[in-house]
Amino acid sequence: MAGGRKILILLLALVFAGTSTACHLYVDGKPLTTEEVNRQLAERYGAGNYQLKQMDRNHWQVALPQYAGLHYTVTSVIHRGGVVPVPRHSQEENRMEALGRLLAPRYFTADEMKEISYASGFGGGGMTVEVLSDFSDEAKIVDLQKRVEALCRDMKENYAPLAKDAHVTLTVKSDAAAADQEYGMESPKLIRWTSDRGNSRLIASYLDSLYGTGNYSYEETEDFESGKEIYQVRLKQAPEQEFHLYVQSDWFGFRKTIWDTRYRDICDLIDYNTFPLGIERAHISPDFNRRGCRVSVSNLAYGRDRVPDIINLHREASEYIQKYAAIIYADQTDGGSKQVPIFSTSISLDL
Repeated sequence: MAGGRKILILLLALVFAGTSTACHLYVDGKPLTTEEVNRQLAERYGAGNYQLKQMDRNHWQVALPQYAGLHYTVTSVIHRGGVVPVPRHSQEENRMEALGRLLAPRYFTADEMKEISYASGFGGGGMTVEVLSDFSDEAKIVDLQKRVEALCRDMKENYAPLAKDAHVTLTVKSDAAAADQEYGMESPKLIRWTSDRGNSRLIASYLDSLYGTGNYSYEETEDFESGKEIYQVRLKQAPEQEFHLYVQSDWFGFRKTIWDTRYRDICDLIDYNTFPLGIERAHISPDFNRRGCRVSVSNLAYGRDRVPDIINLHREASEYIQKYAAIIYADQTDGGSKQVPIFSTSISLDL
């Protein structure tokens, strides 16, 4: 018996060792080398315009004498990404942080500097200037946007090799973003044991309990999914916005489960395809776990397109999102709909 336990322990140890070795060996791509870092730097800055020093196996320091001694770090890392999260060799560089820390004090106060964050990344990275505001002080937001744009102009005109492929984002967060109340993204499921071949009483019971008696209409669709009957539902307070209801039968037809996809369908409506401003690359991201949205737009800094005004972006997006308030709060049948908050409004400038 003791011998069998020893064999089992040995087998488990071998399996663990094999798994660990496999995880180590089967990493996609190749590790970063000094030769490869040199090749990338020469392509970006030109030969002789930088100094490279290897700090250890995974870190290199890049110095740029032509930019007042500015320097940053290139790091070899292993990331998991893609559809199948296979580990793969990659790299990061805090180039944007080095540039931001050099230039930001020219444009922002010491308190504003505390709200600046940086993202490292290969071939880019980013800088985010964040402020908490309800847009009541519009002059403050206008001034901040002007200074962000001036910073971008400085980076693009005077530090182009460093700033290339990076981005600067101005984000205005609302007080609503700090709320910790969450709701369910999906409507609750109703399960009934029944031999009734029809669904009308079951559907009425479900919709009455969730949206109130008489506050809806529905009809069966020709859509088909295995084992499910699909209905189209409209609420009287938001008749132009439909969603779907499913009835699934199992246990030889003796059990039925019913649910709807209201939030999922509304998410498909509130997206960049329906955004009202006609601004390219503008996007509204619903966060219905907290019954609110985020608004963002990305622009090429000082290209042919004018940088959007963040105040107008916020105002028009608020009016647009409010069209959906009735259906977002449809399960609160106390009459009237609530305001749908925007948690954050962001303008990102690609350098």
